[in-house]
Amino acid sequence: MEPSNPEDDPRYQIPRSGNWIYPSGELFFNGMKSNNWVLRAEDLRAIVPIHTAVNERAWKEIKQ
Repeated sequence: MEPSNPEDDPRYQIPRSGNWIYPSGELFFNGMKSNNWVLRAEDLRAIVPIHTAVNERAWKEIKQ
């Protein structure tokens, strides 16, 4: 099965899970900023792992 995001794209970094390659903190930050969210870059150290954990838990529930 092909990954959801291209593995050779340097913007996508570990962590990765299954077929999904999670975006880097920078991409996450830019996405939030483009949707007019106001946050500090240092907040991403907490936000990105929480976002990843919630996604993983949701997919685990969906697959059951």
